[in-house]
Order: sequence, then structure tokens, then C-alpha cells
Amino acid sequence: MHAHLSSTDGALNMAAGIINMRDIGNTHENIMRISGLYESEQIIGGDLFRAGFMDRESENAMRMGKTADSLEEAKEIVEWYAEHGYQQIKTYSSMEPEWIAPLAKHIHENGMRLSGHIPAFMTAEEAVDAGFDEIQHINMLFLNFMGKIDTRKKLRFTEIGEHAHELDLESAEVGKFLDKLAEKGTVVDATTTVFSSMLLRQPGKVDPEFEDIADHLPVNIQRSFVGAELDVKPEHRDDYDLSADALLKMMRKLHEHKVTMVAGSDGIPGFTLLRELELYAKSGIPAMDVLRTATLVPAQVMGVDQYTGSITVGKNADLVLLEGNPLEDISALRRTALVIEGQNLYRPDELYQALGIKPFHPSVPFELNGTTTIAAKSE
Repeated sequence: MHAHLSSTDGALNMAAGIINMRDIGNTHENIMRISGLYESEQIIGGDLFRAGFMDRESENAMRMGKTADSLEEAKEIVEWYAEHGYQQIKTYSSMEPEWIAPLAKHIHENGMRLSGHIPAFMTAEEAVDAGFDEIQHINMLFLNFMGKIDTRKKLRFTEIGEHAHELDLESAEVGKFLDKLAEKGTVVDATTTVFSSMLLRQPGKVDPEFEDIADHLPVNIQRSFVGAELDVKPEHRDDYDLSADALLKMMRKLHEHKVTMVAGSDGIPGFTLLRELELYAKSGIPAMDVLRTATLVPAQVMGVDQYTGSITVGKNADLVLLEGNPLEDISALRRTALVIEGQNLYRPDELYQALGIKPFHPSVPFELNGTTTIAAKSE
């Protein structure tokens, strides 16, 4: 539920058992090219859902999609995305807080949802009250209680590292906010792994979020796991470690307050999402509910649960066969043995090998017309 897709990502996701994806920000030209390649089966990939990306024009603007100089221009961009089949709008940090309420109304009138980063100098609660349907990134939940900071800058990371652990998650203030999210049906796309990784990485050491799988990956990718991402002063090292733990505690509180959660990665295709689910389980969320954040709940959020998201007669054959029971051991999700996407069958071990990755488990062999293949279409 949180991808920024390139043409090679579908194979990595499919090998990990991730069949359908939501692109949460891209150029129109790139995402339509990828969508066309998926649909024509020139490259591997399942169903693709698209969020139109928007920011306010400024020196700090993120130019991943479209930028607007005024509210009226922002509304015109919304209409353009609606006409081009986008399911939702994602806004970024430079958006004017006073634009959000009228923009949300216009987005909803055009049959789309609104999600994104909380704009600079606005709180998450204000954004939800103004019409946000979904919040991207767990740091935005903590920042809600830290004043109106400039979320265009690294403060959105360093404030979390230094102070997230100081927030009393048992307080009435936090409980009231989480209850509001639940009552309004506001979705949280936490991408916890990328923030945990950011807080825990240290100079000369392997990223702890990926140390269990690093030796499966090509050397150039392994090298990217070594070293710090933020310049953490020695006097703040303990704060960052405690704040990484606070991220997991917040995930558990979201579950306890029945906030709708969807699993997204915002990182390495396939591997980051599986780690995201492991962190949810580590936080204390029951395994069945962890699995729902990546299956039925996303399908419900995107309005497609009538044909995917659960195993039911009449739904699409989006199926993943695992070695092991993820209800007993969530890491079984890494041991994909066969992936079925409609009439296409994939052997994850052969996909991984083709991508230069050491497989995690042998695939279940299958034959069609006497020939075992990586991906075969049944007649």
C-alpha cells in the first residue's frame, strides 16, 4: 500500500508474495507506462492502484507529480487526476494548511480519497478534521503532539528520534486522538520499517532491520545497508533507540484503539513490506490482524474487496503458498513456495535467482504441458 514503482519492482514483489500494489506517488508518464506493461504481461506485476501526487509550488516542493500555485490550480489538478483514473490524491509537506479543507471537499466530490504527509505547520488532528482520509508515515502521529513544526525539513525525523519516546502513549490526549482516527475511519499507512531503520542505523554497522536477509542480496545492495542515515550525536543515541521502540508501542496502541491500518513499505520492494509485518507482530498485534493489514483491509480501503483480499469462491485467485504457518511464526512470510496470480503461476526461488538473490526456500514444483517454468499461463 506504499510503493513508488519502477519497472523492476513487480518481480521482486511477486517473489515475496505481494501481488497487487498501490503506487503512492510517481510521475504520470512512468506509472502509466508500468501499468501498461503489467496489463500486457510484458513484465511481472498484478493489479495496480494509483494515487495522484500533488504539492504546492515552492522551493521546497516535491516534484514527483504536479505542483500548484493556488488553491484553484490545485482543484484543477484534482480534476485532471480524476479524469485519468486515479483512485486518490496524495499531498505533500508544502501544501498550505488552509487549502486542505476546500481541497478535501473537492477531492471527495470527484470520487477520490485524500491522503498524504501532514502539511508544514499543521497537526495531524487538524488535517483529519479538514478531511484527510489517510495519513502516511508513523512519524506524523508523534509530531501531532510536538507542536506545528516544519515537516519539509529533517526536523520530521530528528524530532522523532530525540523525543518520540517522551510521549506518554497511555495519556488521555493520545487516547482521544487515536479514538478520533478510529471513529472517522482515518487510515494509517505507517511505513514503520523505514523509520525504525532510520533511527537504529549506526556508522559501520548493518541496518538491524535487514541484517537477517542481507546475505541473500547482491553485494551492492548489502553495502547500502551499512552506515547511518541520520547524524545522531552520541548524547542522543539512547534517545533514538528508545524512540524506535516507541514506534512499535504506537503501532500496538493503534490496534488497541481499532484504527484502520494498512501495510506499506516505502522501501526495497518485497523485503521491506515483509519486515513491516514482522514489526507489527513484534509490537504485539495478533498475527491474524497483522495479515489483514496487507490483505483484506487494503482491499476494503481501495474498494475492491468484492474480488480480492480474501480467499472466497468467486474472487480473483491471488494466492500465496508458504512453507510454515505465519499465525505461529510471522517470518514464514519470507518462505514463499508458490505465488498464484490468476492464471499465472510463479516459482519464487527462480524469480529470486533471476534477480541475483539467494532464495529463501525451494518452490513447489509444477508442470504445465510437461515443462516446469518460472511463470506459466494455464490454458
